Amino acid sequence: MFLAILVLPFTLSFSVALGEKTPVVLVHGILSSVDELTEAKAWFASNLDCEIFSIEVGDGKLDSITKPMSWQLEALTYTINSIAPLRDQKFHLIGFSQGGLLARAFAETSEAWRVKTLMTFGTPHMGIYLYSDPSIYSVKSQSELSFANYYKDPFNIPLYLRNCTFLPIINGEVDSGLTLYNKVDNFVMVWSPLDEVIRPKESGKYEYYMENSFTIVPLLLSETFNKNYAGIRSMFTENRVQFVETDCGHREFKSVDCLEKYKEPILRFLK
Repeated sequence: MFLAILVLPFTLSFSVALGEKTPVVLVHGILSSVDELTEAKAWFASNLDCEIFSIEVGDGKLDSITKPMSWQLEALTYTINSIAPLRDQKFHLIGFSQGGLLARAFAETSEAWRVKTLMTFGTPHMGIYLYSDPSIYSVKSQSELSFANYYKDPFNIPLYLRNCTFLPIINGEVDSGLTLYNKVDNFVMVWSPLDEVIRPKESGKYEYYMENSFTIVPLLLSETFNKNYAGIRSMFTENRVQFVETDCGHREFKSVDCLEKYKEPILRFLK
């Protein structure tokens, strides 16, 4: 599906082991790094009293935008597989923004059922769109700009499906065979109607524009749901898909203020 790529050295930050509780893995977003998750890591550690791993994808900020998502997925997988405790038990996997797409792709492409709860914050699950530009689907853009790999032009869906090298695959819009259904216990999407970065903001809760329109299609009426792409309908009917609506801005999702404000619904799925 995705090409195997030799991954360069990685950066890993982790806390002291605190017992047999389910570990947590944090994945940063675009133009970010493990340094920007320091406060979030400390917050999760203090509230869950478990081992926390914060993973830098490649070299962090630069690689997060200049490397294609397939490369970043290989980097994330390599790093996780290099951590002994994560090879022997299930763990919670938490991704912020673009990191949520990488986290979901990791879960879907893993051979084993390794993720207990997949939680994403402000993640463009159904893509992003600002304006139409066919060059976003060129070989050059797809290989040099991470966000091009999840840029979904509602006014040019055939080109998106044909040339976009990441999102159609993990979303099951093309015949990939990937699914979340037998790969995670729960899928929790933390999103905000005040998100000032993700367009449309509803992409953070698995909704998107109708083709050739700016009308948002509710999840339950979408082709993605009705055709059970990536197993989302099966998980939803089993109450394994959850949404946490917040009033946080996109850059606030990793802040202590936002996490503390929505502490109860966030921690409920991470015990």
